[in-house]
Amino acid sequence: MIRANRLEIDQKSDLYKGLTHNLARALAELAEIRVQRDQGRFDAVPRDTYLTEPVAATPAPGERPPDLFDLFITQKRNLTDGGKKDYATTFRYFLDYIGHERSIQSIERTDVRNWRDQLMRFPQYANTKKEFKGLSFKGVLALNDKLNQPTLDEKTINKYISTVGSFMKWAIKRGVIDNDPTHSLMLEVDDEDNKDPFTLAQLATIFSSPIWTGCAASKQAQRHLPGTVQAEDQYRWAPLIALFSGARMEEILRLTTDDLLMVDSIACMNITTTGGRSLKTRNAKRLVPVHSQLEQLGFIRMVEKRRRAGGGPVFYGMKENAQGRLSSEFSKDFSQYLDGIKVKTERLSFHSFRHNFITWAGHAGLSKASIQIIVGHTAKSVTDSYTHDGVIDLGARGRQAIVERVQYEGLDLSHLRG
Repeated sequence: MIRANRLEIDQKSDLYKGLTHNLARALAELAEIRVQRDQGRFDAVPRDTYLTEPVAATPAPGERPPDLFDLFITQKRNLTDGGKKDYATTFRYFLDYIGHERSIQSIERTDVRNWRDQLMRFPQYANTKKEFKGLSFKGVLALNDKLNQPTLDEKTINKYISTVGSFMKWAIKRGVIDNDPTHSLMLEVDDEDNKDPFTLAQLATIFSSPIWTGCAASKQAQRHLPGTVQAEDQYRWAPLIALFSGARMEEILRLTTDDLLMVDSIACMNITTTGGRSLKTRNAKRLVPVHSQLEQLGFIRMVEKRRRAGGGPVFYGMKENAQGRLSSEFSKDFSQYLDGIKVKTERLSFHSFRHNFITWAGHAGLSKASIQIIVGHTAKSVTDSYTHDGVIDLGARGRQAIVERVQYEGLDLSHLRG
């Protein structure tokens, strides 16, 4: 056998001794099996466990990650269509890397860690860019090594790992696996959200700048310059709405005239999914009373004017990006505007208005659950999940009481009243 396979093995070595010993065991088993077959027993198999070749594990029906993932998604009812699509994309990237046909039980911590490390080379928005269309995860990596496009940041990579982790935790509860291979594999990033609220001085600068007092032209490049053009569009109103409601940019830009409702004689914004709109979470669907400051500044009058003109979107003239979002272009424009009026920093953006509302609500003594009702957050901590204020229907008046507790003492906006 050694000669037939052209092996070079020293006859004095332990390897040679082990080989001859195991070969003798095999020949003994073969002789035994031949005897049994001569006696008419053709089902004989080796009894020596050393000779029993392990059978490659084949995933049982329902144990393949793709099959389990489909069931996981159907049971995750709080996900929007957009959220389901994001989950599916992340999971496809993961399986592209580790293999689609593996059993879920075979997925190890090293698989997730290696995938995480490769995500550091993975380009941003790969699933929407033409040059990466149709490529596998490894194909995208190979092409981006040549194109050198911007790669995912730590926060996005952690989101990918968290998505796979939520599936693994579901599988543990289902009794399919015992351990979560994603555990403790998040990259280290700042625990806080990477945006700050504006200071009162910064807010005063913003709302005394040309968009609110008169700008040179409606063109983006000249909005930060003083002039006589009075803005009545999203650039004027979206920041004010966010400041006094905590609403997200996309939610505000998607408002229609039908979304301004009178409930129990209280003007409310109905943030909803009607008309093909999508929201970040199920909790994002909510009724938010119009703050008295917004009413005094003319927001309701502006919406009524739009309604009399035929209704439809409150704000118009915006284009959706490849992901179907209106906020992409607006976000860039507003950041440029903040830069133009010398307020922009790395930690300040449109999202800072939402931080202002949440921060001032906390200063006013409102509970976390009460704030979540208005801003559309989902409870994230164990304590939050046991706090059920958020599921009580407070009605328009109860919600109005929460909103009106947010007062920016020291911020004078009287010059904006029409």
